Amino acid sequence: MNSPALAFSLLYMAHPVRNQRRADDALELIKRTEPLVSKSRNPDLIARYFNALSLDAHARRNHEEAAAFAEKAIAAFPADYTDMSRGSRRGRGAGALAQAYYDLALAKRGTNDYAGAEEAVRKSFEMFNELEGFDGTWTNRGRMLLVRVLTEQNKFDEAKRYLADAFHSAEKMYGHTIWWANAKVLEGRLAEAMADHTMALEAYRAFASVAAREEFSCFYGPCFSPYLDLLTSQADSDSEAAQAALREAFSVVQLADFPVVSTAINQLAARVSSDDQEISAYTREQQDLAERQIRLRAELMQEALKPEKNRSTEKEDAIEREIHQIGVQLEERELKLQDRFPKYAQLVTRKPVDALKIAEVLQPVSHVGDKGYTFLLHQGRLKLHAVNLPQRQLKQSVAALREGLTFVDGKLRPFDAGLAHALYRDLIGSLLDVPGSIRRLVIIPTGPLLSLPPDVIVSAAPETTEKTEWLVRRFSILVVPDVRAFMNLRRISKSAITSTEFLGVGNPRFAAEASGTTSAGRVKDSSTQNRGLQVAATDLKLANDPCQENWNVREQVAGLTPLPESAEEIRVMAAELAAGKGTLLLGEMATKSELLKAGLDTKATIAFATHGLLPEDLFCENEPSLALAPGSPDDLQDDGLLRASEISVLRLNANLVILSACNTAEADGQLGGESLSGLVRAFFYAGARNVLATHWQIASQPTVELTTGMAQKKAQGLTWPDALRESKLRMMENPVTSHPFFWGGFSLVGGG
Repeated sequence: MNSPALAFSLLYMAHPVRNQRRADDALELIKRTEPLVSKSRNPDLIARYFNALSLDAHARRNHEEAAAFAEKAIAAFPADYTDMSRGSRRGRGAGALAQAYYDLALAKRGTNDYAGAEEAVRKSFEMFNELEGFDGTWTNRGRMLLVRVLTEQNKFDEAKRYLADAFHSAEKMYGHTIWWANAKVLEGRLAEAMADHTMALEAYRAFASVAAREEFSCFYGPCFSPYLDLLTSQADSDSEAAQAALREAFSVVQLADFPVVSTAINQLAARVSSDDQEISAYTREQQDLAERQIRLRAELMQEALKPEKNRSTEKEDAIEREIHQIGVQLEERELKLQDRFPKYAQLVTRKPVDALKIAEVLQPVSHVGDKGYTFLLHQGRLKLHAVNLPQRQLKQSVAALREGLTFVDGKLRPFDAGLAHALYRDLIGSLLDVPGSIRRLVIIPTGPLLSLPPDVIVSAAPETTEKTEWLVRRFSILVVPDVRAFMNLRRISKSAITSTEFLGVGNPRFAAEASGTTSAGRVKDSSTQNRGLQVAATDLKLANDPCQENWNVREQVAGLTPLPESAEEIRVMAAELAAGKGTLLLGEMATKSELLKAGLDTKATIAFATHGLLPEDLFCENEPSLALAPGSPDDLQDDGLLRASEISVLRLNANLVILSACNTAEADGQLGGESLSGLVRAFFYAGARNVLATHWQIASQPTVELTTGMAQKKAQGLTWPDALRESKLRMMENPVTSHPFFWGGFSLVGGG
């Protein structure tokens, strides 16, 4: 297992992992190869190692560091390494050398050294042309990067010649797909540089037609921001022409990102849209197979990251075989599905939704590169606010605000309302200054804003108002991952359960003593006790122990702090929402096995009042989960954790799933990550139409007040968004719970 072949495998594996936006996981794989590389004299391996580090640094915008790594990759080869014959030993190694020059060109361009970038990319292009030929994939990548660098130096005629070759090769080898579309982006940038805006717009529209039908990557700089800049420059009035340009821009930003939770919602829409139950079941089976394949790939990744002595070649081979078998099944089933249910492809498409088909949406800061755009759609008219706040600065502001939503030494930090207002002005400007009929905001956050509930943004300068003008004071707020997902949820909401059946799970018996210790810095009374990781046991193994296959999850669950007040929380919700006739799983009955027997597909509202756990909270776990009571020791699956992967295979029809637990809107605890991709995504995939989730560690007793208050308002006839807002407003008026830590962490995600 310590051979160079292993190092090559890990380096190859890192590339697709990075493309999945898992940069830290990819870097971990690269670092795993360092001991092997340090012992090697193979220039090919050494160069690939430094190439991988260069790409990682480039992705993190550390361009000077990226250039240094690329130069180390080049230095791994002797000066006379010039044999480019195809298929020869040196020829294969020369691919790594050509890659190193390509990476150096990327880094030089990142530092605005366009002449240096041109010199490096010409060497790379010439090498790849010798190795692969005119139509080789990397030959054309080098050719297109050369077009970009030549354009930036105003060498337009030469750029045109290389671009013509790039189009010819891309279309010949791949058709009108991602490579051809990237060439169209380059054509648009070249046309703009030559002040031909008509040609540029045509090129960008051609690129967008590809991005609307398949997952898209931008290889040569921002794809969307130049297109959006061109459109918004035409929208400087309220004329119909300006509105048309804004509608096109609104469609473009929908292509810039495609959250995984949106995929889950669109898959749900596809399942429930068929009138044929057999097709619906077949669709679910198809989607479950794809889910299984994703989980297997994650499992394979976990195996690869284990220390050598704990890895199993047999297990990894078995996982790879199953991944391949599922792939074959998926291809066969896809043909049958398209034949029997042609509408399926339309429902899971990436195609954007026309603004004229939507009622009201606020989409703050669709960042494309370092530029941001906030759209307000109200009464059929679009307004745009340009956000001059770089992504890095936005992330810093969000992190600073999140700091004010935490405890230190048992005391709440002060929340910076001034910064929250400054962020409001940066993100929204004057879009919401017009008084009138707007009562509810449907908000589509992106990037770092996924980690900051919009409720805690302040819409007026704190010194000018008697009370802090939280955004939720003015509007009820609904959060959605993207426009199409919102439309699909609205459309399928009619197919959800119309009864008042309620299922509540609370106060699981973890087998920990109520007097157990809490985590450092947390006080024991329930007003500030958190529904996150609070281990009462003191004899658990340290987290640096190797993760064994027979690790006892029950021991970890048994160490969680009890939540006795959550039992009353569930009872009150049942009384308000189901006249006290709901199904309640409390104490030792709050197990996974009892949950699975509770008739989940018949429940209109499902509530969990327990601990929410992120992957890092429990040793040897790699996905978020909800803590339940461990079941019979004879049932190995009933171990006290309801994991995201287990939730995704449930069959739900609920209008609302309430996650009264910590961090349920988070996937991995990383600020600005895809925050709705954990438990929220799993519940949507399982069939929920709305999910109430949390963004941080919530205080237990105030949470009871918030959820029961919301249930009471819902029972009085309010919608869920309005009921949540009213409950939050009541908590704001109480000096004990007025701090946004107590009420701000809850977001309602869905169709409303």
